Amino acid sequence: MSTPAPIGNPILEGKNLVKDFPVNSNSLKKSMMRAINDVSFKMYKSRGLSVVGESGSGKSTTAKMIAKMYAPTAGHIEYYGRDIAEIVNASTLLVILPLVLK
Repeated sequence: MSTPAPIGNPILEGKNLVKDFPVNSNSLKKSMMRAINDVSFKMYKSRGLSVVGESGSGKSTTAKMIAKMYAPTAGHIEYYGRDIAEIVNASTLLVILPLVLK
């Protein structure tokens, strides 16, 4: 049995997300580690969104970007078509988007 196609626009959409973190190194040159590279997703009303993967694959980093705990290095996340960077009250997202981080 196939799943019916979603109706309407996504309530949450990540577009080409990239997240880099600084890495401590012994050299004077600043090093960066890419934790997320070109991740995109869509979540529709009345549908769930699961992110699965191996340890260290970026699941928690992606969730923390949705919750505005981290800002993406590149790309953006839209909530009802509005960039979440413009949403001042992060608790709005946390109430609507419960996250389970393990």
